[in-house]
Amino acid sequence: DGLVADLLADEVERRTLPGVREPSHAVELTLGRCLRPSALVRINLRHLNHARLYSFGASHSLTLGPMTAGSVPLERLSPRIVLLHGFMGTPDDLAPFARSLGVQGRFVFPEGNVDLAPFDLRGRAWWPVDVDGRAEALSRGPRDLCQFGPEGLGAAREHLNGILDELDREALGPLVLGGFSQGAMLSCEVALSTPRPLAGLVMFSGALITQGTWRPRYASRPGLRVFVSHGRSDHDLSFAAADSFQSELAAAGLEVTWCPFDGGHEIPFVVWRTFRRWLSSSLRSSPPHAR
Repeated sequence: DGLVADLLADEVERRTLPGVREPSHAVELTLGRCLRPSALVRINLRHLNHARLYSFGASHSLTLGPMTAGSVPLERLSPRIVLLHGFMGTPDDLAPFARSLGVQGRFVFPEGNVDLAPFDLRGRAWWPVDVDGRAEALSRGPRDLCQFGPEGLGAAREHLNGILDELDREALGPLVLGGFSQGAMLSCEVALSTPRPLAGLVMFSGALITQGTWRPRYASRPGLRVFVSHGRSDHDLSFAAADSFQSELAAAGLEVTWCPFDGGHEIPFVVWRTFRRWLSSSLRSSPPHAR
């Protein structure tokens, strides 16, 4: 049960993995004393130096962060769930949420390729943001970004595709790709711009961007399972625009699960509960081409 997993996570035992040059970023997580850790492994994934990697299985859980040496004897058929943080976020933002789901699989949390420190902002982003322009737009209410083409979107797409390509070389399990806010937008961009097999696409409080580019590509993903959540009181991104977006996807033949909720720019419990069911179902029913 996800709630039990969340409680067990509070009792995590941490042990540094041997043979790693940056031990502070490489720890083993064993959820609960009743679970047995598997043999420790070492990992060297070039692009995943910018990701946090968690494996949740029946007997163990591993947290593997930035590494510089070793080989990779990983479970090649384990489901892979890649979740991207939002603007001013970090890879660790979604880790507690994912851990609480209690779903077996390898959870990967990439790091945005834009450091916001030079802008006097915390965290990372997937593309730069005009802070003053954003503030001015928000003064008029939640934003509809359907005509927005972010500067740096191409670089972000290349960065994420590099991570996914590296992950594909090391594992063959079904892939679910998604994220929160800006991370949701980038996930959809990658899903619509590449033929990469996907078991599902996840958009927590995201938005339609580059409308003229995305709309003709909806037909390239018939039957793709998509999870979309959005708060009716989202102060940042328009709920009406999100509702219209998910309707467009459904009309184009994608299998959309729409989870509107009473709340803001967030992932509340009702979304956690609905997403957990959706994720388990998607991984069970993913077709061979998504594996």
